[in-house]
Amino acid sequence: VFPSMIGGAVSGPAAEFVRPLENIEVTENNEAVFECQLNKEDAQVEWWFRGMPITPSPYHLIASRGFIRQLIIPKVSMSDEGEYS
Repeated sequence: VFPSMIGGAVSGPAAEFVRPLENIEVTENNEAVFECQLNKEDAQVEWWFRGMPITPSPYHLIASRGFIRQLIIPKVSMSDEGEYS
């Protein structure tokens, strides 16, 4: 089980969290989905892990649907444990 502490950084025109990120626990080789809801559809979100920005890749999928923002890790490994924001 890999607990992850999470926060969040939102940029754009005065966007606020309607539903902030929550701590999640995921077992190895399963999918992790970090999700938050904002009050503005066009707000940009930056995802960070261990103080480094996360860029979209097959390993880190970044999704935006309406007011919802997601960071998806399709197959969690031991190296994914830590704080996401």
